[in-house]
Amino acid sequence: MPKAVSTYPRNAAGHRPSRALPRQTRDVPPEQVVAFGKEMSDAGVDWQLHAYGGVLHAFTVPDANDPKLGTLYDARAARRSWCALLDFYEEIFA
Repeated sequence: MPKAVSTYPRNAAGHRPSRALPRQTRDVPPEQVVAFGKEMSDAGVDWQLHAYGGVLHAFTVPDANDPKLGTLYDARAARRSWCALLDFYEEIFA
């Protein structure tokens, strides 16, 4: 899995910004999720990962409808991820 944290810029105080990551889980090995979490934590990033089981990529895009390509809209997961995003924004912008 490629390193992701190194691309996140630091602010003037030297901190990396908070991250909220919605994630589908249908084709992501659990080891990659654990490795990603370790990388984020080791880098001192304030992060959240919201995993939505059984959904494919583009699960928040109503027009996504190509399971062969690995994309499929899921209304329930889209609603849940939207609520999580709003909570995250409320926390960081309050």
